[in-house]
Amino acid sequence: MPPDGGWGWVIVLAMSINNLLTIPMMQIFGFVFGDKLHDIGLSAINISVITNTSQAFGLLLGFINGALLKKLGYRKVAFASAFFIFIGFFTTAFANSFTTFLITYGLIYSTGTGMAKSAYFVALNTFFLKQRSKALALSFTISSLGPILLPQLVPYLLYSYGLKGTALILAAILSHTFVAALLLQPIEKHEKMDPEDDTVNAYHKEIITKSSDVTDIKPSFYDFGSTDDLDIINRSTLSLYTERRPTKRRFSNKMYTSLISFSEDTPDKPVSVDNNIIKLGIEDDLNAKENHLINRKKIFEFFKSASKLFELSLIVDPIFINIIIGISLAMFVDLNFAILTALMLTDFGLEKNQIATFMSVQSSAELIFRFAAPYVGCCLSDSPRILYMICLIFLSISRFLFVWVQGFTLLLVSAVCMGIFRGLRTIYMNLVIPSYVPLEKLPGASGIQLFLNGIMFLVGGPILGFVKDVTGSYRGCVILMNCLMLLGVFMWAIEMMIVKNKKKTVDQT
Repeated sequence: MPPDGGWGWVIVLAMSINNLLTIPMMQIFGFVFGDKLHDIGLSAINISVITNTSQAFGLLLGFINGALLKKLGYRKVAFASAFFIFIGFFTTAFANSFTTFLITYGLIYSTGTGMAKSAYFVALNTFFLKQRSKALALSFTISSLGPILLPQLVPYLLYSYGLKGTALILAAILSHTFVAALLLQPIEKHEKMDPEDDTVNAYHKEIITKSSDVTDIKPSFYDFGSTDDLDIINRSTLSLYTERRPTKRRFSNKMYTSLISFSEDTPDKPVSVDNNIIKLGIEDDLNAKENHLINRKKIFEFFKSASKLFELSLIVDPIFINIIIGISLAMFVDLNFAILTALMLTDFGLEKNQIATFMSVQSSAELIFRFAAPYVGCCLSDSPRILYMICLIFLSISRFLFVWVQGFTLLLVSAVCMGIFRGLRTIYMNLVIPSYVPLEKLPGASGIQLFLNGIMFLVGGPILGFVKDVTGSYRGCVILMNCLMLLGVFMWAIEMMIVKNKKKTVDQT
């Protein structure tokens, strides 16, 4: 069982260091490079493509990250992420065109941040079970120091060292992600056995309960050729958590069909051949059919391995799909808003020191409420998803306030409101998927969710840039983003009502 402490708190520190350094870099990108992007003549669409590609590319590697985590472990993946993060930002200091910004910051740096998210997320969830929410809260609280301190540091660096010198210093700061990777250790060194622990037993009981919830999917059949009477045993059923139930199906009339299943632990299919074929002496035909069956088995094994490696069985669970769509919409909105904040405040006519103050005030409020999030959750006694939905609703209201108020004082009030609900939703967001998906499927689930996030950024980013160019203001972008986030909340609410009604109907019968 997870240690729920011990070296796990060092894992929390490692995740905190990584997030403290990498997350603020995304938020201050426009602050650091904004003037240069405008000097080289980039439009709002160009800037949006760069920033959203930076988010999307790393997230699109989610499937690959899940496989890498299974094959290499989170420590090696974290080292690789540190390398890409440092090289990406270091080379961005020398970027002078749309293409170079897209490659250095949009692709290389993004690869590192995407790998880091998966590695540290899995590492922390592996070391904690009962105290997972507190561990996440502590990690994100420490991480919040980055968005508070770095915006105050950047104006001084720009004044003293210029743009290129500032970018190189920030790259040197990012090299400390190697230190964070060094702190990760395999869970095997720290596991403990406590079979009497009621919480752990309940956790495993939950997995077993999910395993009994069968969701049969009608399989697809593909015609591979012809043969005489064959008894193909073990018709596989594609299900989230279940093993197959063997059945028999008989095929004749010179044709047989083959089932390709993405499920696990499917036994070989014994084949009985009519003795009349042997008597006819068509050994060549039998050899050809035998080779065909071998090839078919290889194809089956390939899909079976791919399904197991990437946890593709999760994509047939409608609740899981609805969960990751809602999270992806919210993440797309939140990260784009964070990236565009400095540019929006510049459009509002604020000076750089005022922009730095706004970002620090928001981050300070976020830090306080990240730490308070687990205790708020205990008081409300609701599931992480319900609490997350509540935070998203109030966060949308705060952002509407941000775009319509006038005056620096009222902007600071909106910054405090956004910081409060950003702090709360950050903790609950990272508990939604682990509270639904079994631990052994968490790397694959994380990869699928990150992949969907990447698709969202690729599709939605240019749209935001287009809206800004057409309207001439970022206010339209904020309204659109808020509507998208509320759409995710609405989808979750509909799903919960459907599930509740079905459960009520079953209880009545």
